[in-house]
Amino acid sequence: MGDSVKQNDRLRGGNPGQRLAQGVHTSSWILGAFMLVGLAGWAMPAQADSPEELFVPEGVHLAMVSVLSSQQNKGWSDQGKIQPLALVWVQDPAVRAVMTGGASRSLTVMDFRWRQGLTDRWNLEYRLPMKSIQQKSTLAPNGAAGAALAEINSFPNQTLSGFGDLEVHSHHRVYFGDDWTMTLGYGFSVPASPVKTTQPGFQTLRLTRLSPGVVMLAHSSWFPFLSASAIDLDFYMVYLGETALAKFDGTTGNAQPGREINLKLGYRQEVASVGFGLWVEQASRGSNTHSGTNLRDASTQTSLHGALRLGNLAGAEQGEEGARWRVELEVQSVQKGRLAPTDSGLRLNAQWWY
Repeated sequence: MGDSVKQNDRLRGGNPGQRLAQGVHTSSWILGAFMLVGLAGWAMPAQADSPEELFVPEGVHLAMVSVLSSQQNKGWSDQGKIQPLALVWVQDPAVRAVMTGGASRSLTVMDFRWRQGLTDRWNLEYRLPMKSIQQKSTLAPNGAAGAALAEINSFPNQTLSGFGDLEVHSHHRVYFGDDWTMTLGYGFSVPASPVKTTQPGFQTLRLTRLSPGVVMLAHSSWFPFLSASAIDLDFYMVYLGETALAKFDGTTGNAQPGREINLKLGYRQEVASVGFGLWVEQASRGSNTHSGTNLRDASTQTSLHGALRLGNLAGAEQGEEGARWRVELEVQSVQKGRLAPTDSGLRLNAQWWY
């Protein structure tokens, strides 16, 4: 293996990264984790991960914690225009005509992830978020009745707290070379809290997806320029199963959630203990169906991201002992969307190798 691969070890998780398993004290890691979790609770990070392959060698573990805080007051309409959030939720002109007031949401998510290297080419990852969603609504029916009244009343003042979806991923490195890497993966997603909702669509106030699903993943990194730089491409897709659902208007039937696809393309550069990353992300959800009816609520969101990083991963290349860590501060800005909130914000992410 050439020198460029060794120099890029902290970017790609190559064989020299096995030094990460040496000289790490588990008790120190646990103390540091609790300290950073406590600090992160006061921060405002965003939810998406940077497009980077966090592959670990055999015998090494990676713990990750991130925190999201987001305020949603407006959203993108089905025509791609920014509107008050309530007008994005309610698409029926007849319901809008008898609706007054507005609505907003505050979202806080602490995402826990843990990865273990079973071999140098096979990783398992476990992911479980904790969520708190507060919905404030002054929506009122102005002479509405029947289904219109039921829809307006389906957006009350409400706060939900609990676990999101538990995900388990199996990552397989199919190629590792001097110039690029390729990893493929699969897994599953299961709601870790009860699914309580009266809406199958994007406007639903809920902690989890509607049903269990199958996850497909792919990652590729290309190293065309400097020894400590990379261009990354990530692909993430979830197919969800059909589930029974009673809607706000009293109709019952089977709901089929639309598939979720997330694409990321980015560039990152690291020099010694510092680094930065820039990437664009495209997130989309297919239309939901209920009792065989297509709800025509497919959503998309395109965002730009920038991140600054600080850590001590460079010491692993020089044979230094001790715990390896990295913290990342990310800024994201939503540029375009359809039937999605316009939320932008900050994300704080912390990682420990042991």
